[in-house]
Amino acid sequence: MDGAPTLNRWASCFAKVEAKGVIVLEAVIGGDVFYDAGDQGCAGPAFKDIVGILNGLDSGRTLEIRSTGRAGRESLRAFCRLRGWPIEAEDAGPEGDRILVRKP
Repeated sequence: MDGAPTLNRWASCFAKVEAKGVIVLEAVIGGDVFYDAGDQGCAGPAFKDIVGILNGLDSGRTLEIRSTGRAGRESLRAFCRLRGWPIEAEDAGPEGDRILVRKP
């Protein structure tokens, strides 16, 4: 996986406590791998990370992306359609929106 991000960098299994309550920073809609884009959304550097992770996944594996920022979500959806990477699930919640993408 030369040049691709290390998957362990984004595999999160912890929770971050904020004044409003607990924000879960782990896969909750079934992702094999989790990436937290936070308030960056799915644009800019986060988009590059997401594509790198998806390129590094084995066929059939999934990436769950959490984002609190709106930037780039439609671009990510369009890019996934063009690449033939199905979006398996989407979930909007108070702790951010989540998108589950499968690498065919």
